[in-house]
Order: sequence, then C-alpha cells, then structure tokens
Amino acid sequence: MKKKLVLLGLSLFMTVFLIGCNTSGNEETNTLPSVSDKEDISLPVITSKEGEPMTNDEIKYYLAKIEANLTVERTGYELLPDSLQRFKEFAEADDGKPFYMINLIREHQEPQYPANWQGERAKTVQEAKMLYSKACYPIMKEAGSSSMFGVNYAYPAVFNTGIEMKDWDQFYLINYPNRKAFMELLASDPYADAIVHKYAGDKDTLLIPVTAGELDAKEPFSDSEPMTQEEVEQYLAKYQENLSADRTGKPLDPKEVNLIRKFAEADDGKPFYMINLIQEYDEPNYPENWQGEKAETVLDAKMLYSKACYPIMMNTGSYSLFGVTFTGPAVVNSGGDFEDWDQFYLISYPNRRAFMELLVNEAYADAIVHKYAGDKETLLIPVTAGEIAIP
Repeated sequence: MKKKLVLLGLSLFMTVFLIGCNTSGNEETNTLPSVSDKEDISLPVITSKEGEPMTNDEIKYYLAKIEANLTVERTGYELLPDSLQRFKEFAEADDGKPFYMINLIREHQEPQYPANWQGERAKTVQEAKMLYSKACYPIMKEAGSSSMFGVNYAYPAVFNTGIEMKDWDQFYLINYPNRKAFMELLASDPYADAIVHKYAGDKDTLLIPVTAGELDAKEPFSDSEPMTQEEVEQYLAKYQENLSADRTGKPLDPKEVNLIRKFAEADDGKPFYMINLIQEYDEPNYPENWQGEKAETVLDAKMLYSKACYPIMMNTGSYSLFGVTFTGPAVVNSGGDFEDWDQFYLISYPNRRAFMELLVNEAYADAIVHKYAGDKETLLIPVTAGEIAIP
C-alpha cells in the first residue's frame, strides 16, 4: 500500500511553503505606482474549469494582479522583468494537470530587510520565514496544495559532473492541483504583504515545476553503525580499482573520488535521501574507442545502467521514492543557478554504506559506461531523510 510522506512538526510544516520571485537584492529608492493608482483589475468572465488549462484572459489577469501587488513600497523590492516573464511562461504552459514544485533554498545568516523598511521585522531567519508561511499557508490549503516533504541539506554534493552550483540549505517538494493554484498564490494580497519576510530570510530561491509522480514510500529505516575509517579506505580503493578507463571508457576524476571520500567519512549510520538531478544527451554519447555494447537511444542506455543497479540497491534495501520529468524552465531563479535539468529522482538509502556498496559492485562498474552515454550532467546531493507516516 502506498504511504504518504509528510513533514512532522508545526515549525517545519509551516516553512515548507517557500515561494518567491527574483529581486534586485537591494532596496529601491524610486517608487512604482501603487495599486490604488492603477486601473481596477477584475476577474475575467470566462474562467477555466477543473482539469482545464487557464484561459488567456485568466493569465492576463494574474500577471496584471501580480505586477500591481508586488510594488516596491509594498514589498520593499523591485519586481524584475525577468520574474514576470518567468511567471508568464509558466502560466502559458498550463495543461490543467497536477504538478510538483521543487524548492531549493539558500538562507541568510541573519534577516536582511531593506534599510528603509518601516514594517514589521523578524529577529531571526526562522521567524521571518514563519511570518511568510503564516500568510501563505491558508491560501495554499484552500487551493488543495500540500507539502510532500521538506528536508535540510546536511552535506555537499557527492557527485557533480561540473555544474557550478553553491550548496543549498533546504529542499522542499510541494504538490499543486494545477498551475492556476500557484498563480492564485502569487496574485493574492496576503502574499504581497508577507513576501518581504521571505526576502529577508532566503538569500536564493530556485523553483522548478515537474510532473506529478507516484510516491512510493516504505517503512522508515533504522539507524546503523557508521562506517569505520578502515571500511571507507577499502571502499575507495575498490571503487578506484573498478572504475578504470579501460573498463568504463573514461578516466576517473580525482575530484569525484574526493567528493565520495567526504561523503563516506561523514557517515552517521542514519538513513538519507539522495537527490538526483539529471541532464540528458539528445543521442547516446559513447567513447569513440568503446568496443562493448552500445545502446541506440538515450532511454535504452539508461535502461542498461538501471538494469544492473536495481538488483544491487534492492539487496541493500535502497529504493526510488519517485522519479519525475521537468516540465519547463524555473519559475524562480534568484541565484542564477543552473536550471536546464531533464529529470529528478529521489532515492532512499538505509545508510551511506548501502550507497558505497553500489559504487564498488562489479555490475555497477560494467554498466556505468551506459550512464555516461545517456546523461550529460549529473548532480547527486544527500539530504536528511524526512519523517514517514503510515496511514
């Protein structure tokens, strides 16, 4: 039976609703026209029904409402043209179907309000985010939106093929019934009045919509004993021995080995999730001198790799919570981070030893060439495992 993954604790539950738009990062001295100076913005007569895409009139209404609401005097920051364009592209791609929103957050150390801000100021980042969440939560609840889960980043990436991206602090996955529900939030008055607190607490935000997948959550894992230093050294030696250029088609990057070492040495024996962000090639890209099996399509290449890895993962108790496809560019990208991903997976591991067991397996070494052929970029980030509730 499928289990639902939920976030326990009021504080974390409230803070999962972290949505915002790009800002200039500095308070603006010139003011824009206030809402009262603009023409009255009325709902369109004809609106979309449940399961239908938004109409063009609805999209125009939401964009006009957002632009009218998010003024400098009301939010403390300027709404950048790039932000409004991203909202427009997001709304125009509406298909009326449910979706998930990936939320990646970098926090400030201390609340950062505009120097000329005369409204309420939170004393801590947590308080700032709570003020924002308190305003947004009722809107989202009424629309049928919910948090799949939220977790804190505890560690840097364990695998990165070269993407320039700073470490994140938090990761959330929000379930929306449709894109209209998200636009309703952005256009609401409580959101406009509270967004300054999000800006004060969160330094960077990256929001990317993905298809709504089937969540397959199992019983939570128990803690285990951390790896010893001797075990870590043995795993690393085996990993480097197995992944030779002759066997995999490409030399092993010393930076990759160093990332894996840091990951293994930070083992606490506890379960964790591995975020997998993937950018695919258009066609399989095998080494020119590769004499082994070659897949004809990227999908076939990934299937060859998965066929080898899944039995290893099953033996250790690891499994995929879900995998989804990205459905468009980021809706918000205030940090200018890489956003051209194709797929997102979340893998549940009972401990770090289970992941190391995968890396040193002979079947993994024989099949990794197919992953290299199918995936252009890969970013793996371990995060703390969220709480699982069994209904």
